[in-house]
Amino acid sequence: MLYFAVDDSTDTVTHATFRDEIDKSFVLRKTSDLHTACVRYSDGDLSSFDKFVVEQNGTKFTCAVYAQMRKIRPGTVVSYGELARMAGFSGAARAVGSACARNQIALIVPCHRVVSAQGIGGYEYGTAMKEKLLRHEGLDNL
Repeated sequence: MLYFAVDDSTDTVTHATFRDEIDKSFVLRKTSDLHTACVRYSDGDLSSFDKFVVEQNGTKFTCAVYAQMRKIRPGTVVSYGELARMAGFSGAARAVGSACARNQIALIVPCHRVVSAQGIGGYEYGTAMKEKLLRHEGLDNL
């Protein structure tokens, strides 16, 4: 199950997490735009999260990485090294991997679309979940 935290005063997404158990602090109102976007994403509208404003604290580097990560379109992947170059930090592939691991807004800031040059790479919620998301977005040759 995917849960989001939203700052109601600004309607900004501040956190997302996959959990097996229900966490009431992350439960969405079924009438919310974010809930609707989750349903639409599940039904195949892979751009349903694009309109949401997100906010994560971080360094200049991590914020640049997260901004570029949001530009990776569904059905495509980039390597950690490619994302480092996109963010203006060539040679910082490992640091991009660390930024991905600290990403607080999974799915909306799509770190699952960032892969290792040698394979799928890691994912906070497990590689099986990463593969499932990528397949949902149309990537079958993982």
